[in-house]
Amino acid sequence: MASQWVTVRDAQEGDAALLRSWCAAGEMAIAGRRLVMPDVSDAQARWRGGLLDPGLLLLLISLDGAPAGVVLIAPHADPAARALGVAVLPDAARAETLPRMLRAACVQAAAHPEIKRLCVTLAVGDAVGETVFQAAGFRACGPGEMELALPVPIPHNRLTHGEPESLAVAETLASGRWAQGPRVAALENALCTAGGVAHAACVASGVSALRLALLALGVGPGARVIVPAYSCVALANAVLACGAEPALADVDPETWNISPETLHRAMQAGPVAAIIAVNTFGAPAPIRALRAVCDVPIVEDCAHAFGMIAENAPLGARGDAAVLSFYATKLMGAGEGGAVLTSRRAIAERVAQWRDYGDQPAQGGRLNDKMTDFEAALALCQLDRLPRMLAARQALAQRYAARLAPYAASAGFVLPAMEAPRVWYRYVVGLRRQDARRIIAAMHDAGVHAVHPVTDWRRPGDASCPNADAAYRSLISLPLYPTLTEPEQDRAAEAFLRACVQAAGS
Repeated sequence: MASQWVTVRDAQEGDAALLRSWCAAGEMAIAGRRLVMPDVSDAQARWRGGLLDPGLLLLLISLDGAPAGVVLIAPHADPAARALGVAVLPDAARAETLPRMLRAACVQAAAHPEIKRLCVTLAVGDAVGETVFQAAGFRACGPGEMELALPVPIPHNRLTHGEPESLAVAETLASGRWAQGPRVAALENALCTAGGVAHAACVASGVSALRLALLALGVGPGARVIVPAYSCVALANAVLACGAEPALADVDPETWNISPETLHRAMQAGPVAAIIAVNTFGAPAPIRALRAVCDVPIVEDCAHAFGMIAENAPLGARGDAAVLSFYATKLMGAGEGGAVLTSRRAIAERVAQWRDYGDQPAQGGRLNDKMTDFEAALALCQLDRLPRMLAARQALAQRYAARLAPYAASAGFVLPAMEAPRVWYRYVVGLRRQDARRIIAAMHDAGVHAVHPVTDWRRPGDASCPNADAAYRSLISLPLYPTLTEPEQDRAAEAFLRACVQAAGS
């Protein structure tokens, strides 16, 4: 039988009807605290108590999207521990799935930082329960007692910050200049130096930067803008916000950047006003080759890569304009914020004028796109950290490659190339045969959060882009950030390998 997809979530008050229906299924408990009472009305009261009592935590388990069971986590004599009970619907109570369901529930429980250890009390002679809990990682700690120290989940992304960021925010708070002010101006000057451009205009977000850069380049209603078919939905939203149409171009199957060879097809449908070229996952986009095919303005999206040289120019200085995002998951996280970089004064002045609607004629394109001084203060600290953060990412990517490369062929995955210079914003692995959704779910069961790096936003009927289609289906992003420790990375690599091997054998 193929391995089933396990998911766990916290129960909500709206789940009361579902839980009542489970009571009617009869005896469900397989081990631990008995949750289902002989009297159905008593059972219903217990379920409702679990939903409403702040001292209890109910977790709902699903197999392939269908309800499978429930875990109750209750107070324990040890304040750092919690008592665990589990009940599973009869169809889901199979030896091959029970330990996986328990492990997934424990990972979900670990998302509650106050829970450090789980304890279960088994009935005398409950050999089946002991086997199940042992397979889930519990160990005996007394007669009929078992416990599990919860592993700390490894997130897909984690911010890098410290005393400089704390001081910068405190100083901004004390200054009384909270909106767009002197720190925004200081960040703009610093970005000009780092990006090798003459002008920078900071705005509220990365998508604000994209929209305003396109407007400054003259993109308006009826225009067509080429965007990579494999890219964040922010690109399409920015184009549509200008009244223009996104025209999809396929991507290179190795770098996942927009492919110059596919521009011809996108250009055949009509004139093109601009191209948005993303440095996807940190690999520099082929700006020169794009210009050779289509001589229109290019916006270089540097949300994934900044702080290096490509094609003899800093990333951010190769297009007619470039955009940055300071969203929390980006290279330089400031919560929110963005910037437009350019060496064309007219573009910078247009962005600066249109980021603020105040004291100007009513115009639907002028919105509140200003950056706050809090965001700028954080972004300045992150920009100062950038060289060290890039070096740390590079070292972690090399460790992933060394750990995973020996198993790539046999386990059916493809690693990103290490040879070409790049920024390691993401460590993205391609699957040859496995279902990416199941690999991600299995890693989550092990407390490691991998993700689909990009969500497919394309509308039905869009022209086929086979390389983008494959990327949406098969790419998985593993945890990679400067504060990822070597033990955490080893856990992530092991969880990925185990999931691939299990999937290959199922």
